[in-house]
Amino acid sequence: MKIKKILPPRIFFPTKTSKVKDTLHISVKPGDKIMLNYNIKIRFEKWGLIIDNNIKKNKKFKFMGKKTLDHLIWAQKDKEFNEYCKVENQKILSIKDIAKIYKC
Repeated sequence: MKIKKILPPRIFFPTKTSKVKDTLHISVKPGDKIMLNYNIKIRFEKWGLIIDNNIKKNKKFKFMGKKTLDHLIWAQKDKEFNEYCKVENQKILSIKDIAKIYKC
C-alpha cells in the first residue's frame, strides 16, 4: 500500500457553503488491509474490497457516486455534504440501506 499525503491539501469549493479537501491518495494491492478508527477493517481483493466490521450503526459512513456508488466516505457535516452532493448530482446511500438491499 502506498499513501501519498497532499501538502498543502487541495481545496475545492463546489458551492458557496461547502468545502472539500483532497488530503490523501492511497494506492492498494490485493491483500492490503486498512484499519479506520481502530474498529473498521477494509481488506482489498482483486475484484474489490471487503469491509470486515459491522459499520451499520455508524451513520457518518456512506457510499457516494454518480452512476455507481464507488466512493466510501465519512461525512462529518451532513447538511453541507448533502448540499454538495445535490450540486454535483451525486447519489448517497447509507451503509444500512446497502445492507438492506443485499440482505446483509
